[in-house]
Amino acid sequence: MKTLYSLLFCCIFYSNYAQDPATPEGGMFDFLYNLKTPEMPGQLKNPYMFVRKGNTAITIEGDLKESKPAKVKFSDGTYEGSVVMYNKKEKEFKLKKGTYTFTNGDVYQGDFTNNSGIYYTNGTYLFKNGIKLVFSHQPGKIQYYENVKGVYHYQNGDSCVVDYYDDEVGFHFYPKTGAHYYGSISHKTRNLLPNSYVNYYHPSGVTYKGKLSKSLPDGWWLGYNQKNEQVQSAYFNKGKLLGVVDVTPLERTAQIAFFINNKMIAPSISKVNKNGNVVYCYKGDGVNGNCELFETDWNYIPKFYITKGTFKDGQLQGDATRTTYDHELNVIAYGKGKLVNYLVDGDYMEATVDGKTSFVGKYAQGIKVSGMETFEDGRIFNGSYQNELPKNGSMTFPNKERYEGEFNETGMRGAGKYFFTNGERIESSYFHHEYAVGCTYYKADGTEYFGEYDFKKREFSSKDYIADFKVMMKSLDDAKNQTAQQQQQQQSYSQGRTCGSCNGSGNNVNTCPMCKGSGQSETWMKVDSFGRYAGKGTCIYCRGNGTISVGSCGTCHGSGRVN
Repeated sequence: MKTLYSLLFCCIFYSNYAQDPATPEGGMFDFLYNLKTPEMPGQLKNPYMFVRKGNTAITIEGDLKESKPAKVKFSDGTYEGSVVMYNKKEKEFKLKKGTYTFTNGDVYQGDFTNNSGIYYTNGTYLFKNGIKLVFSHQPGKIQYYENVKGVYHYQNGDSCVVDYYDDEVGFHFYPKTGAHYYGSISHKTRNLLPNSYVNYYHPSGVTYKGKLSKSLPDGWWLGYNQKNEQVQSAYFNKGKLLGVVDVTPLERTAQIAFFINNKMIAPSISKVNKNGNVVYCYKGDGVNGNCELFETDWNYIPKFYITKGTFKDGQLQGDATRTTYDHELNVIAYGKGKLVNYLVDGDYMEATVDGKTSFVGKYAQGIKVSGMETFEDGRIFNGSYQNELPKNGSMTFPNKERYEGEFNETGMRGAGKYFFTNGERIESSYFHHEYAVGCTYYKADGTEYFGEYDFKKREFSSKDYIADFKVMMKSLDDAKNQTAQQQQQQQSYSQGRTCGSCNGSGNNVNTCPMCKGSGQSETWMKVDSFGRYAGKGTCIYCRGNGTISVGSCGTCHGSGRVN
């Protein structure tokens, strides 16, 4: 049987990759194969923020004056232009506007901005290979590198707009054809970021969004119209188009083509089901006759299904065979069973190629209902399902221990029994994945214990829940009595006279240690961005009161009254 399926795989999926076209047949998505990371060479490190004669500069020609041009020679190039003086006596200055010619042949001409470092703001950086990078500072914003935009101009007429961020560079690439795309690259490697999406604006009005791997489309690519409605989807495996595609996306399924590894298997196919995952008949007659159905499991990394059967009035006659493929078109499972409305319904059995997982049981309209399933880790479940997960039944573990009872998505959950291989067992109404709470532990010699069992630690601990409940109730009663006593004490205080220690405020009032009770401060008058400075004024520590409150009054315990 496996040999037969393997032959079917070769015939259907054209496993000879050498014969597959480099791009999808019919010109589909040709534009995605021309999306390359723009060449964005990094400009050389900016010149020094300030220069002092005889220190960082090698030579300085002429007198340094702000109104006159200067020529300064550095180890990596020469600057000619205006300067801003820091300290005339020490001849400290900053570069302002001019031309910096680097020793490697690059040239920058324009403004320099000094803000925690020196940056190119408004000017042009010409690389020795002919690429031109034009900087422009955004008006009205602080002169900082994040507020500077750059535009690369290439010799072939292409251009690329870039935004600079801490760890990445966002780009909009504009080729001569007019259609443009954008994405993000790493500051260091100048390659697309691993999880970065590329957006391509097609002239038809569809915007495509997806990822590239080695300049080839990879994974899901989705197309959106100008109303941001999804109108097309396509899955690529390292540049190979797989599955069904809307040929005319803006017309919404006017024509649907079927591709395998860029080969157009069928230029026009039809949908045969609208419930659950959409099923397509790519070969034969899916209503009255033999048919081969194609279906996609729409996950981030999808699976594909090929189902073969004979249909009459849209209903399967007899059993159908199904082959499951992974996203690289490797066969991973075989199945056989009933279909109703093109969904698995009734008795069905399937197994993976490696034999590690299998299922024999019943489905209802594509949903697993009951049966026996073997998991990859060796567990075997026999029972009913809910949302494709075990709900009620028995689970035999690789160590031959067995649980019978209720389940949820985490595993054992609810009432059940756990059987050990030595004849001992645990019964509880509160199994909770790795624990059995309030359980009865039946030993092999007939003795019984009540408590909790930790399956992870393989430990049982006896518990006296009645005694624990009594301790809890006593602590609650003690807390209640203590609260009543405090309320009674406060009530008795409130019936007395005003406390003389705090003048009825209930606070522990002390003289301000900063102003010594005067309310005026000589040294802590004000604090601003330049630090504290002296000056007589209202004490900021006590706000001019001369006193501060620290906790409750020790005489009246905060009530403000005493007997």
